Amino acid sequence: MAAYAWYGWVGYEARSLPWRPSVTYRYAFFSGDKPATSTYERFDNLFSGTQDYFVPGLISSKVVTNSNLRSQRVTLAVNPAQTLQLKLNYFAHEAVTLNNLGGIGPLQRLASRSLLQELQFDVYWYLGKNFYFQGIASAAKPGQAIRQALGGTANNWYSLQTSLYFFF
Repeated sequence: MAAYAWYGWVGYEARSLPWRPSVTYRYAFFSGDKPATSTYERFDNLFSGTQDYFVPGLISSKVVTNSNLRSQRVTLAVNPAQTLQLKLNYFAHEAVTLNNLGGIGPLQRLASRSLLQELQFDVYWYLGKNFYFQGIASAAKPGQAIRQALGGTANNWYSLQTSLYFFF
């Protein structure tokens, strides 16, 4: 096995402005297998990291993993209060190789590199010393690879997730 992954992340936060607006861009690469070689090159991510940083999106993470993936992410964030953060994330994912062995069932062999795009809105709100609220609303548009794997057509996907955490 000879797999690799890397990413680059740049951003800017305007700390002197109200709400401290910020913009970030991340480009990530996770190698995919080349069937013509005897070496297995597909990156195997044992742990992808925390939800906000290395998971490829709420909906995307149910379809693709950080393997055989070229991923771009743009995030716009504001902090209306010290205890509240709002984020808008855009993800664009494509396969590195058409050979996707190790991926989920119908996506083992791809007819296109275009996997999906996702738009996600996050709310992180500390409700005092013992409570933390997290809300995520997301919409994803399947790319050509997923549409072809599902018979040529696929509807957009939507998800809403809310969580309330209690600390003691």
